[in-house]
Amino acid sequence: MPSPSRASDRVSWVLIETGAAPATSTMNIKAVLRVLAWLAGAVVLVVGGAVLWFSLVFDPEDYRDDITAWVSAQTGRTLALNGPVSLVLGLDGGSSLLARIEMDELALSSSPGSAAPDPNMIRLRRLAFSIDLLALLHGKVVPREVVFEQPQIRLLRTAEGNNWSDLAGGVALIAAQGLSIKDGLIKFEDVTNGRSLRLAAVTVSTQPLVAGQESALALNAVLEREPDGPALEVALTATALLDAEATAVAFKALTAQIGHTTVTGRLDLALVNAQPHWQFDLAVDQLDLGVAALTLPALSLAGVDADGSVRIARLFFGGLTMEEVSVPVSARQGILVSSPVTAVFYGGEARGDIFLDTRDQGLVVRVRQLYRDCQLGDLFTGLGLGDALAATGNLNIHFAASGLDESRWLQTARGVIRLQAREGHIRGIDIESLLKQLQKQANQNLGTWLGSTAVTPFSGINATLRMEQGLVVNEDLDFEAAGLNLRGRGSVSLRNQQVDYRISVGFDDPELAALLPLPSNMATLVLPLRLFGAVQQPKLVIDIPELMRMQIEAAMGASSVPQAPPVDERARKLEQALAGELDAALAAAH
Repeated sequence: MPSPSRASDRVSWVLIETGAAPATSTMNIKAVLRVLAWLAGAVVLVVGGAVLWFSLVFDPEDYRDDITAWVSAQTGRTLALNGPVSLVLGLDGGSSLLARIEMDELALSSSPGSAAPDPNMIRLRRLAFSIDLLALLHGKVVPREVVFEQPQIRLLRTAEGNNWSDLAGGVALIAAQGLSIKDGLIKFEDVTNGRSLRLAAVTVSTQPLVAGQESALALNAVLEREPDGPALEVALTATALLDAEATAVAFKALTAQIGHTTVTGRLDLALVNAQPHWQFDLAVDQLDLGVAALTLPALSLAGVDADGSVRIARLFFGGLTMEEVSVPVSARQGILVSSPVTAVFYGGEARGDIFLDTRDQGLVVRVRQLYRDCQLGDLFTGLGLGDALAATGNLNIHFAASGLDESRWLQTARGVIRLQAREGHIRGIDIESLLKQLQKQANQNLGTWLGSTAVTPFSGINATLRMEQGLVVNEDLDFEAAGLNLRGRGSVSLRNQQVDYRISVGFDDPELAALLPLPSNMATLVLPLRLFGAVQQPKLVIDIPELMRMQIEAAMGASSVPQAPPVDERARKLEQALAGELDAALAAAH
């Protein structure tokens, strides 16, 4: 049996086996191959000639008006081309014919009707991108391998809205085709609260998303908070995987470093009813909530549709520390719900519910926080109130407010805080020893009741704070320790930072009350005091009008023994109303 070696012989051999005429078939195959070769050469000549003609005759400068008109039609914004425009033709790895376009000194205006002081939202030193000419013939304009050199982007939020939401979809499409940002500057301004931040030295690199293939992305920047705090270095890396239907992207191996905070986990983006929906599962090693509040654009998460959870090993806020914090998040159409938020809090446990409504360009906040069996002494130390208190107790907080600025919050804020401390002690003073020495007038031994080893045990502390119309009111302070009964009532104005608080100190021992200097001892068992003035430097004096009233009542036979404060019914009803409003909001959101 012959062993063919040439292509024509191989074809002839097959034809012989099938009973065909070998000579004629071989000639036909050779003719077909010659025709194909001729056609291929013709295509190369035509394409090459077209490319040569295009390069010699086509001048992109002649199409400035067409480019700006197209951008205006697509975005409703004005594009200014202040530098040269150039075009180079070439082939990509898949033999697609590409046009590489470069533009220098560009500016894109803010959205129509925007209150931005600067008419331009984006300025670019250079913009470069490629377009598939074959796709262009089918009416598809999809930029590829986009490069932004020295972009300056200004993001603005006002009470009426923002200047970027209409461009978000286009930016995502560009990033999916491969995006490179070199030496960028992004500035975010929120005129509703006066805060701003800058991302400087921004470098971004994304590979084109191809279904079923992993693509790397990276971001580096310097976060500059204005006017508070030092700059923070930001670095983010992840691997993106596009699904086969090109409707979802999974960001795996996500790692973000923001200053001293490290975030790891996953982030998924999918199109649900043609709208982007995020899912995430993130772990944070440590987070300063104060830094985050200054860093993150206000309400940024509440403006998207998202579901996920965040686990924070250590959370710091206002001098306090939470551990093992678990935060579930669900955001839909401007409403954000986080319930239940759980954490370990100073030896006890914390549970909370958070509801945010950002619809109608406003903000409604509803919060419930319950702290159980917490070490209140450690909590007070964290707040900078010293380490004199040692007690275990509970703290309940219900709060609601609306508005985008401080003045509106002061007008609308409503809240109730309940403090219940069980048996504990006060370090640094021994009131019982002091009272005994006063009775004996043993002034030479006063040092025994004061010092690091002195303590005063107490049976409990109970207080309710009610917040309404810019006032924090307390009417039921109840504190008992070492033969003293302390009752208090008064208020603090949040608007002018003034306090007016009245305290009644009751003595169990009439002989001790008699030792007080005039006119205090005339009230037998109760010493009324008044705390008033600026919150930062209040004054404490004997409440003479109250003392005179008590003297008159004592002369008429009324008891001077201090009575337990009544239940603050107004606070109780407000607490019930706030809890009901929050429960209804949570139920409606789900």
